[in-house]
Amino acid sequence: MENRYLHYNKNLDYIAELEEKKKVFVIRPVKKIEISRLERNREKIKALYKQGYSETIRQYNNLMNWINSISEVQVSQ
Repeated sequence: MENRYLHYNKNLDYIAELEEKKKVFVIRPVKKIEISRLERNREKIKALYKQGYSETIRQYNNLMNWINSISEVQVSQ
């Protein structure tokens, strides 16, 4: 338990490395999340959901471009 943050940070570094190599496409929050993991307020949860949904819609074209570029690489191999 006391080393959990080390694994978490190692995973974040690995994700960043994969993202830099264009092997993964990451959609992450633009704004800091101001909600607890144990939040019970439905309005706050709904607002966070809408924030994530909006960011996903905003990233849609970038995601599709990434998917197409990955597909082209796989076809040419």
